[in-house]
Amino acid sequence: MIRVLTLIAALALISSALALDLVIYNAGSSELIEATIDAFNEAHPEVNVTAVSAGVGQHTTRIEAEAGNPGGDVFFGASVESFEAILEYFEPYQASHHDEYDPVFVQSEMRYYGYSQPLQAFVVNTNLLEEGDRPTSWADLADPRFEGMIIMANPSLSGSAYAQLAQMLQLYDWDLVEGVVANTTFVSSSQLVFENVARGEIEIGITGEANVAQLISDGWPVAAVYPSEGTGLRFDAMGIIAGGPNPEAARIFMDWATGLENHEIVMGFAFPKVERASLVEHDPRFALPPESDMRFNWVHSTLAALDATEARELVVDAWRMVVPQKVSRAYDLAHPGGPGRPRG
Repeated sequence: MIRVLTLIAALALISSALALDLVIYNAGSSELIEATIDAFNEAHPEVNVTAVSAGVGQHTTRIEAEAGNPGGDVFFGASVESFEAILEYFEPYQASHHDEYDPVFVQSEMRYYGYSQPLQAFVVNTNLLEEGDRPTSWADLADPRFEGMIIMANPSLSGSAYAQLAQMLQLYDWDLVEGVVANTTFVSSSQLVFENVARGEIEIGITGEANVAQLISDGWPVAAVYPSEGTGLRFDAMGIIAGGPNPEAARIFMDWATGLENHEIVMGFAFPKVERASLVEHDPRFALPPESDMRFNWVHSTLAALDATEARELVVDAWRMVVPQKVSRAYDLAHPGGPGRPRG
């Protein structure tokens, strides 16, 4: 018995010695980082992951303050503009899937890699603004007729707001931004933007299109407006914090996170709630969303489980649920053969 106990203790010590710690400074959603960590730990159970979630501005301030003795290993979920602002605090590292990336999504010295492209749009409350009264461009946001009607997150605290500011500056200049500022109420969180518009507390917000889609799916009186000048090619990124306490674990994470598995953890799309239980029961490629998202018309799958035609049809059908009928009719007229088919 003593020998058995000694062996068990020795194995426990070996296991403890092999275990690695990893601290992720997360600026993205809690749902995404939880799903990411769960999937990562399936592939690397030896890594004990701690996620510290906060706003982008809080994290960038912390990373700068901790220079020389960082508390985190990986910065995850911040806009590329936020990474560029403190670029020297990230370690150049060529991830194992580097050659699979389009160079536009990798920093030239490999200090960060992109992983998502959240499009920015305007969210408007349809009870407060008729269609003809809504802004249709970035330039419109500076129009005095919208004074006191716009809400935006503080760019010094929110990565998405920082990106929105960068897009306006790239398209125009500070004169336009000053006009937008004069019309805008700034809040501390990007979540407050679309929530306040949905509740009818203010008419117009600037946010990610996914937030607008969820609100529409849940029955809120909002619509998305895509600025006529276009929206910038921006993306969220992840990178290794230079000098972090667990560099080996950070590199293991980056090697895994830049692979296809991480990019296909989950694809959520709009789907009628009354039909999704049957879909999930009869087709193992689909799954119910997390409990926190069950109130939405939402279902999950992965692109790897679907062929290209089916995925395209599902995405287009989901899109139909969140756009005005006249927009979907125009799409059908332009694509008589169905989603993704060449124009007639």
